Amino acid sequence: RIIAGSRILFPVAAPGALLAMGDLHALMGDGEVFQYGLETSGEVTVRVSVIKNAGIKQPTLYQDGKVMIVASAETYDDAIRLAIESMFDLLESHGWDRTEAGMLMSMKCNLAICQTVDPQVTVRAMLDEALL
Repeated sequence: RIIAGSRILFPVAAPGALLAMGDLHALMGDGEVFQYGLETSGEVTVRVSVIKNAGIKQPTLYQDGKVMIVASAETYDDAIRLAIESMFDLLESHGWDRTEAGMLMSMKCNLAICQTVDPQVTVRAMLDEALL
């Protein structure tokens, strides 16, 4: 889902943390069910900024009018819980009441499996960015 023009925020939990990138795919389905995508070479140009106290707990991707919370855990239940809780937090930080945020998420939030082949599984919760 990370393409040209995407913005992604990563929580940083350690002083002096480093950033690495790689594993470019020309094509890969959600779920990465058999450890393979269509690998490709390429160049990645990024601009990195430090945003102190951004208030995020999971990677948050803004791309093509969508906001996506990406969460990994040992089980799907735990990954889903992390993604949903983080989406609640994001909506609340934009002024949504928790009950209204829950109703909105029930109607408009899409959950998807991102990968299932690593020791941890990954899911994403996605909403239209305009709803923030």
